[in-house]
Amino acid sequence: MPAKQSNNHMLLLLIAPMLFILISINMRMLQGAYYQAYFLDPSYAYLLNSLNIAHGEPPAHVDHPGTTVQLFGGMILKINSLFGWLHGKSEDITMKVLLNPEDFISIISDAIICIIAISVFIFGIQLHKNTSNILLSIASQIFPLSFPVLLEHLPRLEPEPLLVASAYLLAAALVPFSTGAVDEQRVTLRAIIVGIILGVGVTTKVTFAPLLLSVFILPKNTTRGIALLSCIVTAYLLTIPIHDNMRQVASWLFGIMTHTGHYATGPTGLPSASTLLASGIRLFKENPVLCFPMAMLLTALFFAEKKRVLLIMLSASICCIIIVIKHYSQHYLMQLMGFSCLLFAAASVLLCKNKYTLYAIAAISCILTCNSFVEAKKVYLKYKSIHDNYVYLHEIAEKKCIPVEYYRSSSQQYALVFGNGFAGSRYNKELATIYPEYIYYNDFEKKFRSIDKSMSTNDICLLVSNNKQICLLGTNNLLPDKQMLTNAIAKKGDITLYQARFNDCFK
Repeated sequence: MPAKQSNNHMLLLLIAPMLFILISINMRMLQGAYYQAYFLDPSYAYLLNSLNIAHGEPPAHVDHPGTTVQLFGGMILKINSLFGWLHGKSEDITMKVLLNPEDFISIISDAIICIIAISVFIFGIQLHKNTSNILLSIASQIFPLSFPVLLEHLPRLEPEPLLVASAYLLAAALVPFSTGAVDEQRVTLRAIIVGIILGVGVTTKVTFAPLLLSVFILPKNTTRGIALLSCIVTAYLLTIPIHDNMRQVASWLFGIMTHTGHYATGPTGLPSASTLLASGIRLFKENPVLCFPMAMLLTALFFAEKKRVLLIMLSASICCIIIVIKHYSQHYLMQLMGFSCLLFAAASVLLCKNKYTLYAIAAISCILTCNSFVEAKKVYLKYKSIHDNYVYLHEIAEKKCIPVEYYRSSSQQYALVFGNGFAGSRYNKELATIYPEYIYYNDFEKKFRSIDKSMSTNDICLLVSNNKQICLLGTNNLLPDKQMLTNAIAKKGDITLYQARFNDCFK
């Protein structure tokens, strides 16, 4: 290929990475503050656990396990602190983060978005190198943007954006084996790279685990063994901060697998067949685009002389669905959505034997992406409405009573308290200094709390003396416990403002 044409193609392969960046910026503008009801969880938990890492302390939130996000966030915070020190500023990183949490979440998120963009570019380069088809390469790069939920989660601080980057990098490493253009001299190196990426993905979130099947795309048992060993070593190194908590991680995951309800609740066993069927129907109803690459793969199987690679990719995709179907939420499939770039590319190589078929498939990819953007914007407008309703009711509460917030309240104070709880309550002292009079209701423990302690009945009675009222405000339905009576005094949309009264205080 002439050098000039090659340079032009390299520039064209930047289209998709730039789209990811521009869409992320747009989504963040639509989103607004991270402390809003449906964004604070888990963004603030990951921010404050990243702060733990920056202090050399282990993270307390290990459910996913999510260690890669926390390590990366901790590195960003440490670099920021170092730059301040180099410029003669000796600000305490803890207070700096607690006073400006939104800025630091945005900085970490921006860095992850840059990683995604680089991953998309690398995938495009690898695909173009192995197919010499620029249109196929761009269409495959763009295809994962066809999923609205992927667009919604791009600007958030959580494992899913890093899963998307890992999926693109895994796809890039597997491109030669999926398109039949293997360089035998670099198979071992690619096996090591595949293993490292898989280790990063699984450590980020266990829902990435089904993509471990992709090691069977590699030729020979030796290279597959190298990839698995590389994966194990990578996962071991990345989980060093939580090695003391691995029993907790295993217990949590075992509980999820062996109980019928969400988050290891409910009786032991599997959900009923009707529940699983309903969840499966909902999954494809909410993600109809998922049917497209899988249908392409099934069709390509009829034309492929060597079906092994396509069958492995299809099996990995089905396992990604099975692993989340009993505890389904759209964003649990984002690793598969990212990996769909390779499903789309591998199937297209076999199906697009003439340029018109390729034009049609590329056009479908672009149309789906445009529709995805429109649908994602609708979701954010819904979230904005929820936040506006919350602000309206909070203003009412401040006039009538002492407002006490609970889960998914749209305020920075509550977001920090929530994140601090998941960071082992390490920042109680600092937060109590910043918000000395803040009170919230822990609707999981059914307790009123100030930032650094639970409140006793005497504390509560002191608050409600002189005919003062406590109003409970959040975005989940709140069931009153035996210590208090509640009644709704105002409602806006799905948010209710409750008045709380305490029998023990009026005996």
